[in-house]
Amino acid sequence: MQQTECYASVLPPKTRFAIPHMPIDCYHGTIDATADDLVDGKVDIRVGGGELGMGFYTGEYLWVAKSWAANRHGLNGAVVHVEIDDGNFFDLEPLLLSRLDALKHRDEIKSAGATRTHTFKGNVVSSPIVGTTRVDAEQYKFESEKAESLLNGSAVNRKKV
Repeated sequence: MQQTECYASVLPPKTRFAIPHMPIDCYHGTIDATADDLVDGKVDIRVGGGELGMGFYTGEYLWVAKSWAANRHGLNGAVVHVEIDDGNFFDLEPLLLSRLDALKHRDEIKSAGATRTHTFKGNVVSSPIVGTTRVDAEQYKFESEKAESLLNGSAVNRKKV
């Protein structure tokens, strides 16, 4: 069966809560001054951009965020640890992209010059990092006001690491 549309699925609601709630830990690499603002609950999804367009990007591994921050900001780099209850995360109905889907979208977004404007018109996109072959890790791109409100609210723990 050939798949012509490459938008991936959202987790089925009835299976999301079959296991106990666990925190989702993710990390955002940035410059030190911005890290302080993020910890204070000042995430702005309209500021960032990347391979999948406009949004606030986090990843599953601390070392990836540290590397990104150090390569971009040197000694002024910092990492923010974001801890989200999985129930709150799944309430955002994440769009799940496979590596092939993410590569296709990255190429289309880059060709359109939309790395700072494109959204998938959802809340959060979960996909492999596809901008480099040196990293095999998952990224989460938060792109809606609902996602921004969650990230800035009291239900999410934010701290500099």
